[in-house]
Amino acid sequence: MSRRHRKGFTLVELLVVIAIIGILVGLLLPAVQMAREAARRAQCKNNMRNWGLAVLNYESAKQHYPGSQELLKIDVAPGYLAVSWVGAVLPYVEKSDIVEAAKGGYLAGQGGALYIDISVCPSGTFQNKQQPTNYYVANGGFAPLPNGPNPLVHPDYTPVAQRFADGIFLDRIDQNYGTPPRYLGQARVTPSDVRDGTSHTLLISENLQAGYWTNVGPLEWSQTTMNYYTPSDRVNPLTYTARPGQRFDTLFVWIYAKENSSQTEHPHVSNGSIIAAITPVPPAARINGNAFTARQGQGPGGPLYARPSSYHSGGVNVQFADNSSMFLKENIDYHVLQQLMTPYGIQSDMPFRRRLLKQGEYRD
Repeated sequence: MSRRHRKGFTLVELLVVIAIIGILVGLLLPAVQMAREAARRAQCKNNMRNWGLAVLNYESAKQHYPGSQELLKIDVAPGYLAVSWVGAVLPYVEKSDIVEAAKGGYLAGQGGALYIDISVCPSGTFQNKQQPTNYYVANGGFAPLPNGPNPLVHPDYTPVAQRFADGIFLDRIDQNYGTPPRYLGQARVTPSDVRDGTSHTLLISENLQAGYWTNVGPLEWSQTTMNYYTPSDRVNPLTYTARPGQRFDTLFVWIYAKENSSQTEHPHVSNGSIIAAITPVPPAARINGNAFTARQGQGPGGPLYARPSSYHSGGVNVQFADNSSMFLKENIDYHVLQQLMTPYGIQSDMPFRRRLLKQGEYRD
């Protein structure tokens, strides 16, 4: 009696094959996602390198780094336009057309034209191409916190903190030094001011709570208005209204804080009393601290959230003043971040200004 050979699979065999395929897909997907994220992180780093190169080209042409905010001379009233550091370096990323439109007063209603691809991290969830979306922020140095118990965490100290030892992108149009506003000589930072070395001083970082690159605002974080004057008529000012803390939309800063009370610091002394650092460091001020998804001014704003943060797991891409880049781990000590942000640490306002940066504290 001849045996009949069946063709095809049994139901059990089919289920086994499906299960095996499911397991393989389950193993493969994480690897694919990791590869995609690695590619996005690399593109993000390349975007940042372009901005770093633009800043260095600006410095080469102007003989100083851009301020966190600059005054652009324009052809229409009131004669000046406040721009962020991003706006100041646009000609060096082949965006001179935006600058020329600004000079002629033609930017109104052209939000989509202000979207710049290299201003957006590919891992970011907010990529509105009809707005000047931005993920990259510059080293704004020391920011005293509001309502603090001592001069180093008080709004009155904010103008004093705008000096080259504390950061690179300082506010060069501070109104607290007089009316009408003028450029501040001490806020004109040059490479020679970076005494700790350009390869050890941060220039640019990511911040997932960064605001539009067009945003500018008063030096004092709680103020909402600032005035700009025409070159020929300093009697009739143009009042610019911003939300509180809007200048932090394009900056990352450090605050007067330390990890724990057991750390030995080199404190400031005022009227014979030691000015103690905030202890411990507020969670929001750390790298990737309180990294929620609110974007473009929807977050709390202010100095605490003007810190390095990203959608990349475990850290953040950063660019140094020599235009080298690295992935900075989020678990570094806060005083290490302060040291990386201060161009002249020993003369800065940070609590550990006499401490030297050790080998391996932030690089593997």
